[in-house]
Amino acid sequence: MDARARAAMTWLIALKDDPDDTQLQRRIGVWCAEAPANARAYAQALDLWNLLGELPATASPDMESRDEPVEDTVPAAEVAARRGRIGRVVAGGFALALAACVAIFVLPGFLVWLAADHMTGTAELRTVRLEDGTAVTLGADSALDVAFEPGRRRVRLLSGAAFFDVTRDETRPFVVEADGSETTVLGTSFEVGMAGGETGVAVASGLVRVAPEGGAQGTPIELSPGDWSRFGGGAVERGRTSPEFVASWRKGLLSANEESVAGIAEEIGRYYPGIVLVVGPDLARQRVSGVYSTEDPVRALRAVADAHGAVLRQAGPWLLILSSI
Repeated sequence: MDARARAAMTWLIALKDDPDDTQLQRRIGVWCAEAPANARAYAQALDLWNLLGELPATASPDMESRDEPVEDTVPAAEVAARRGRIGRVVAGGFALALAACVAIFVLPGFLVWLAADHMTGTAELRTVRLEDGTAVTLGADSALDVAFEPGRRRVRLLSGAAFFDVTRDETRPFVVEADGSETTVLGTSFEVGMAGGETGVAVASGLVRVAPEGGAQGTPIELSPGDWSRFGGGAVERGRTSPEFVASWRKGLLSANEESVAGIAEEIGRYYPGIVLVVGPDLARQRVSGVYSTEDPVRALRAVADAHGAVLRQAGPWLLILSSI
């Protein structure tokens, strides 16, 4: 889901929380009037919520054009305050459970958008050059925060995946933080990615030191070209691959090596203009191996489903559900 879709869904969640807030209704109307794409994004978000039975069809705001300036997103403090209340909603049925999942997916993405220095949208890849000359290729729907210091080049991968081609500087290590882990190099090429509650590091060239989930205090792992490591929930896996397969998404392919269904579904979902849900913890934990094209995410998800006797259902234009039944 791209930034505009996230903003639309965030507006809608805010309105759900306080449907009588006339000032909020006006601000949503102004945002929708600013660009046709905004109005379309809001209409699609409303369609999804109506599909899930969470909002009445009358929740559409007055989209009359306004001249006064308005913020195009809900303020972070307002989002944080509302997030706590939304998180306490108890699902009374399948539609309510799906609606809760929507909130879980959308609000964290919105907060990532606020913190990121560089980010990409759905199915978008982008290469950025950092001030030290390092080239970073961001995968689809990914975000990066840059925080260089005098003695250390530090970046944070906030979501998604990134391939780093690091300019060598023996006096300033390059450190990538991702979900509590730290990957440290002096000058090398490697990938860091997060999906399905796990973090993965794979090396194309050079040497990499990884401290999984414990940051600088964690037990380090040394990786050389072709090595990969995946960790999450206290478990650490290691393996080998061809260096040419590292960050294969740059070539339109997603390679899964005994990856969880939840993880590969999340990766494929970054190329789908909507939300992908994996229903059921047993299915989410199952492992899958294969190579999937990013050109047709629906077909790729169907292949994952077929491999495990699962079912892929489409609920409206914005929602794919992968389940065992």
